[in-house]
Amino acid sequence: MRMEIDEFIDFINEAKKTQKDERLYQLWAANFTKWKPEYQNFPAFRDVMTGANIDRRSNEEILAEVAEIEKELELINGDVTV
Repeated sequence: MRMEIDEFIDFINEAKKTQKDERLYQLWAANFTKWKPEYQNFPAFRDVMTGANIDRRSNEEILAEVAEIEKELELINGDVTV
């Protein structure tokens, strides 16, 4: 019996996600003609609208990545100052 309830909850959650995607697609399609100079595809639009494009890493993680990239650039180009 428990498995059936879990499956039903998963089904409802998937239906809500699909419904949300459909509404976002309608919004994207309605505004498509207004975005000619700055075209944005639907997956990118959906990510912006849902916040999926937000980097959730800590400042330390981001700065560590920046330092790593700077080191790689120094190896490739010699002494690079940013």
